[in-house]
Amino acid sequence: MLKSGMIPSLRARDLGATIDFYQRLGFALKGIEPCGGPPQWCALGRDDAVLHFHVMDLDGQSREPALSGTLYIPVDDVDRLASAWAGLTPLLWGPEDMPYGWREFAICDPNGYTLGFFQKAHGQPASPEA
Repeated sequence: MLKSGMIPSLRARDLGATIDFYQRLGFALKGIEPCGGPPQWCALGRDDAVLHFHVMDLDGQSREPALSGTLYIPVDDVDRLASAWAGLTPLLWGPEDMPYGWREFAICDPNGYTLGFFQKAHGQPASPEA
């Protein structure tokens, strides 16, 4: 049986810049490795959302970050979060009601990843499975 709560593990160009960016948005540094040298991996979390970032892949190779889609994170209040972040990072779109029943906005992090934040639009029958 699968459980909810997927944790993406994403490549980072610059782990320090990635940590700084997410901490400005209210994410806490939950873990970092190694503790005594240049960081190679970190975990960042805010509320129930957790993201992992790493510099090297398991095969020891450093590769350019790449993702051809959007990582969506459900939130309680899209408008409040977008308003709080508007002065901290550009919004790519939104907040707006989408035809598939979500109200959402999106940002781009320093690695080029697009993150969308959504909630059910008022009067729309949507769920994270939609």
